[in-house]
Amino acid sequence: LDTEPIPFDAPELAILICNTNVKHELSSSEYPVRRKQCQEALELMGLESYRDATLEHLKALENANEVLVRRARHVITEIQRTKAAAAALKAKNFVQNSTGCVVFGNRSTL
Repeated sequence: LDTEPIPFDAPELAILICNTNVKHELSSSEYPVRRKQCQEALELMGLESYRDATLEHLKALENANEVLVRRARHVITEIQRTKAAAAALKAKNFVQNSTGCVVFGNRSTL
């Protein structure tokens, strides 16, 4: 796991993070199934990690189950969104159309 601190020097702005206290039981939910599907898609693409994946790699899944394609696309685009949000924060681009929409676009790919 790699981390990179990004300075947030914008006293006129605040970041609000909310804990909804919603409990998730990962072992009894769909999580194990989705995790397995993501791993299967990764193997079909011939990769060891999604960090190395691009949307171009999805071509390797052209004959795969559509669910596997959706799972892989979600992980790949989630990583891309995270990188884009980090770049926007580094550039002090705090406009909602950049960082906010990048971060909150994550559910559209599920």
